[in-house]
Amino acid sequence: MIPASLIMLAFLPYLAGDHHTARLLLMALSSLLAAASSVPYLRSIHAGITQPRLVTWATWSVLTGMAAFASASTGDWPAAVFAGIGTVATTTIVVVGWRRGHRGVGKLDITCASMVIAGLALWQASDQPAVAVIVACSVDLIGLVPTLANVWAHPGEENPSTWTLIAAGGLCAALAAWGDWTITALAYPVYVAVSTATVAVLARRWPPRAGVSDREVAHVHDTISWPAN
Repeated sequence: MIPASLIMLAFLPYLAGDHHTARLLLMALSSLLAAASSVPYLRSIHAGITQPRLVTWATWSVLTGMAAFASASTGDWPAAVFAGIGTVATTTIVVVGWRRGHRGVGKLDITCASMVIAGLALWQASDQPAVAVIVACSVDLIGLVPTLANVWAHPGEENPSTWTLIAAGGLCAALAAWGDWTITALAYPVYVAVSTATVAVLARRWPPRAGVSDREVAHVHDTISWPAN
């Protein structure tokens, strides 16, 4: 409820015709929400509860950085700032979790890394920043599949607050770009808002969906070779 109220307040200047103020407020709010979303995860690492997959988080750091630079190159600052905060947050998780995290590399990690390299090469060859943003969204979605499978069967194992904050941040970044209907302005924040909101909604389901077994969830993980954290 709090993020929704803040978003509505930040959006009010748009209704009054003051687009510049609304844009700045929404950019600031998206940055705040994106940064706040990583706090519970970092505390969990520090307490020894969570052991992050370092390669996975490092890949996400590169992805968000690629999206940030691509959006910045076209002057789409709401998306660029939001992705930039994501880069700082994911890099921080890699640094904080360095001692406690898992350092193994799976097939999915290699696939994602290969797609990132291909996306960077296509961006440089075509001089089309939109290509980099689309690749970032696509690779991120592939990496999100294990989480979706797990939260579908075991909603109690995910913290919905973290995912809600990320989704709210993405929504703010998308609203801040109101009127700029381009891929570099909207694709990444809209993708993040929709994908993380989906996880948040699934995490709030209770009881879990009947008929989904641990074996089925494990099969999804085994198929794409991404062990659970």
